[in-house]
Amino acid sequence: MITSWGLNLHRERREGRCRDAGCEFPGRLRTVAYGYREDIGVLFLPASLLAAWLLSVTGVPAPGSDPETDFASNAIRWMMSVPVGGMFIASGLMHTVFAKRTAESIGWKSNGFQYEIGFVSFGIGAAGINAAYLDRSAWVALTIVVSVFLLGAAANHIYETVRNHNVEPGNTVVLAYDVGLPLSLWALVVLI
Repeated sequence: MITSWGLNLHRERREGRCRDAGCEFPGRLRTVAYGYREDIGVLFLPASLLAAWLLSVTGVPAPGSDPETDFASNAIRWMMSVPVGGMFIASGLMHTVFAKRTAESIGWKSNGFQYEIGFVSFGIGAAGINAAYLDRSAWVALTIVVSVFLLGAAANHIYETVRNHNVEPGNTVVLAYDVGLPLSLWALVVLI
């Protein structure tokens, strides 16, 4: 398994998987073909949230809005389009098409439940893209679904980190998205 940032150095040594010179240097970056870091994909989650905020703050009209749309409505449309719509569809692909690699990046083994996560992610993503063109009632409903799903996932990732010392980037870095997106959505719902 390819890890990054040296976060699993202790576990690799304990399990006898640390055999190369790279294990001796915390903070190392392991790469695969063409220098692509296998676990870098997890950064797209918080990046999508940041992108939605930047598009909102700069006043770029979101899908389903027009130049006269107020800030909060425009921002929540961006949230529904990019971090909910786009990233949940991407997550669906990762948990179905690239299931084994995705499970490894989280520190898990792939199983049938992972495909269920993928299919529910496809549904949430499609609902997010649709909600961008709707109104507050759709935004509130989807905010509830996304919040329960992501905050539950965040609690599980924290449990995995504390209980099982799972510090894989797919288990830790993802917390910025798992907590940041529900907080962003609720802040915007309150403003609308």
